[in-house]
Amino acid sequence: MRTKHEITKIAFALIFAATFWPIITSARMNSENYIIEVDSLNEGGGLSTSTNYMLNDAFGEIATGFSTSTNYQEEPFISSYLFRFFSLVAPTTTTLSGKTISPFDQTATGTISGVEVIDDGTAGWSVTITFTHPTHLASTKLLSGSNNTVTFSGTYNGTYGIIDPPGLYIVEITTGGAVGAAQFKWTAPDGTLTTGSSTASSLILGYGISVNFASTTYVVGDKWSVAVDVFPYTGLLITPDTVAVINGDTGVSAGTAETLTGSGVSSDPKALMIGDSNNSTGTYQQNEDLELNVHANSLSGSFMATATLTVI
Repeated sequence: MRTKHEITKIAFALIFAATFWPIITSARMNSENYIIEVDSLNEGGGLSTSTNYMLNDAFGEIATGFSTSTNYQEEPFISSYLFRFFSLVAPTTTTLSGKTISPFDQTATGTISGVEVIDDGTAGWSVTITFTHPTHLASTKLLSGSNNTVTFSGTYNGTYGIIDPPGLYIVEITTGGAVGAAQFKWTAPDGTLTTGSSTASSLILGYGISVNFASTTYVVGDKWSVAVDVFPYTGLLITPDTVAVINGDTGVSAGTAETLTGSGVSSDPKALMIGDSNNSTGTYQQNEDLELNVHANSLSGSFMATATLTVI
């Protein structure tokens, strides 16, 4: 049977500031696994007889002699497990070119280098990649009041950018008091207003962001904001390079250059390498070229995303 076999994740960062910044490198994850192609367990007793037949049963990989009757003669077979070895290795570093903040759209480029697949099976396989949106969460700003005790945390997963209007979370106290008694209203980056929320040490606002209230007495009119920015993955073009055959068969091809699609937190899978059935046993490597559309007037700081590679 075929199963989704192995997943490797890559975290990368794209940094924007008023000046040129270096790139933060990613993490590396790899493992080794196998697919059970045949999964069976056979069990039987000893010698069974009647006036019509004699049957010698088998257990596991032990087979006995013939089974006979007046109508048939059957020879047992040996059952076994067949193991298929797979290995998917992600690169140690992934970079996207740093950019200065600009009033114009830009393109950031980079490469995922050295994606490697090792397979000793014959069933065929494919490697796909998905991305989350590269996003940035800025520092908390105190808009009114004197309580500098509210922070925001999490990973923004929406698609509302900072262009116009700004992508902001705004939190304002509407009923004063201690944490738990005080209430607040908040506005999401898409402009949605939510009222009547009770304060707590941490509350999920939406789009992956939480607000955190430290212990203090809050006053009506206390207000804070945090800016978020995003480069949607629908602006990311991935071009798989030619597959390098380190050893083995030659039936492995590269996927086509495509801009990612999708409407969820992660993009739809994009094919990078495709191994043909009965012609893709061996070791294969490939680089993936990235071109990310960067909108004008972005926030400064690190934009984080996660790429997930899957071999099936």
